[in-house]
Parts: sequence; structure tokens; C-alpha cells
Amino acid sequence: MLSMNQEVEVSELILKKIKTAIPSFKMPLMYLMDSIIKNVTTKYIALFGSQMAKLVAEVFPTLSLDDQSRLRYLVSSWRTMGTFTLRYVGVIE
Repeated sequence: MLSMNQEVEVSELILKKIKTAIPSFKMPLMYLMDSIIKNVTTKYIALFGSQMAKLVAEVFPTLSLDDQSRLRYLVSSWRTMGTFTLRYVGVIE
């Protein structure tokens, strides 16, 4: 089990990688984050959630049309599952 400091470091590393990756690698990294959020839940929802609206807004325009569609679907799954509210992920809706 990771300590809180390690969880913060992991979330910061993933966010940094998503922001700095070339566009074709951004969606796989978003899926990595999604998997962590859905499997570890509460701790990472809080760590990623505060930056989610800004992250989605930054990433979306850099993606191909296919990946934009994939990101829309991913965001929709977060809303449907109640992972993040519209406040966090409504940026591309």
C-alpha cells in the first residue's frame, strides 16, 4: 500500500505525463488514470478531481478526432458512474 505522499507523487507524475506527452500518447495515459481512479477510487478521485476540468480542457484540443471521441466517452462514463460531477468534467460537453 502506498503512503499518502507516494499517492500524491503518482498522481502528479501521471498528470505531468498526460500534459507533456505527444498527442498520440495522451489517451493511453488518460486510460491509465481512469483505471487507477476506478480501481483505487476515493484517494485518487480526490487527487485527480481538483485538476480534472483544466486537464480535460487542455488535452481535448490536442487530440485527433478519434481520440476526442474517446475522451468524450471516457468523460461520459465518469459522469454516468458518478466518479466526477459535471463541475469537474463538463468542459467538453
